[in-house]
Amino acid sequence: MPSMVGLAAGSLAATALFYLIPDAFALSPAPGDHRYLNTALVVLLGTWMFFMLERCMKLILHYKMRSSAGGCAADPALASGSSCSSDLVKHEVGHVTSDGDAGTRVSQEAIGSSFGQVNEKPRSSHQHSRALARISPPSGIATVAWMIICGDSLHNLLDGLSIGAAFSDNVLTGISVSLAVICEELPHELGDFAVLLESGMTVKQAVYYNFASACTCYVGFVLGVLLGDFTESATFIFALAGGMFLYISLVDMVPEMNEAAEKASAVSLSHGLYVIFLQNVGIFVGCFALYSLAYYESSFSLGS
Repeated sequence: MPSMVGLAAGSLAATALFYLIPDAFALSPAPGDHRYLNTALVVLLGTWMFFMLERCMKLILHYKMRSSAGGCAADPALASGSSCSSDLVKHEVGHVTSDGDAGTRVSQEAIGSSFGQVNEKPRSSHQHSRALARISPPSGIATVAWMIICGDSLHNLLDGLSIGAAFSDNVLTGISVSLAVICEELPHELGDFAVLLESGMTVKQAVYYNFASACTCYVGFVLGVLLGDFTESATFIFALAGGMFLYISLVDMVPEMNEAAEKASAVSLSHGLYVIFLQNVGIFVGCFALYSLAYYESSFSLGS
């Protein structure tokens, strides 16, 4: 999964910078002129460098925190009855040995709070039913499920619009945009499916509504092909899609990778490095594939 999220982030950002933004600004370099492409690659490289700088700094911070937390047990001088160990033992058991009555009172209070007072009157069945009603989850589907479905429908509509406009402009551009959308949608659709199940939907309901929201992509594709015949409309569609792809990659995907790396580095340094390695593999595969398509675009006979 870390490599899939990295692949989605790299593919979306690369598609926005290598294809959509230059098409939005009507940049049509001559065959063999890769100055803009190389400049866009440097932009991606700068983003990746600061991403890795942040990750390395947080890895070092986690490592130092674990080292300082385990310093008392790791020091061999403390194993021979040092002040750290004795103070720790005194802190744990001193209040019990110094005042037995206080310990008894604390135990009685703890037992009373756990099991309730002995002389407490039994609750009526009506009170029990009200308590169970407060504890039981609602039987209907949570609101977040419908919000996800509506958001996915709009998102897929814009994805289809981008793909349709890209294919109407150039077949190779359409293929690259389609690959980026597939890489981005695969991990997110799996996550949305899990959220729908947790929101109270059955498996059949989650599959049905997920499929229904995905069908808006076909509507967007048809609109994109029709609007792509008009140069002005295609320009604005490319600009809108470029901004959307950059937002999803940098605002949605990168924080998701940061969260996964944070959880992994909290377990161990090696696990954190492993997750970051998988994320970088996905990023580089996505960027390299789309850079290669853009670099050798003039060599293919797929253009319009």
